[in-house]
Amino acid sequence: MSTRRPLTDIAFDVINERKEEMTFADIWKDVVVRSGDSNADISQLYSDMMLDSRFVNLKGNIWDLKQNRKFEESFVDLGALEIDDDDDEIEEIEDEDEDSSEFNNEDE
Repeated sequence: MSTRRPLTDIAFDVINERKEEMTFADIWKDVVVRSGDSNADISQLYSDMMLDSRFVNLKGNIWDLKQNRKFEESFVDLGALEIDDDDDEIEEIEDEDEDSSEFNNEDE
């Protein structure tokens, strides 16, 4: 019984052997060929690579291995992220729900 290698491991090998950053589309093409799995889920690989600490997603959907990058290139300062608390939108939705329930009660 043979075990299937995780697609992220194959993607790691692809980038490592090229020794340069790559577009996700190029990584995907090589992964499909190497895995022999033409039914592989592209979105699953993308998600897995986003969560895998070995990879870094650079601007323009270019990927590289974190080991090939300086810390500053792969570090995301979460404190610098702007969080948009859009409470107004939530209130509007709640108001709409109340309005529709009032309308429904009038019909009874």
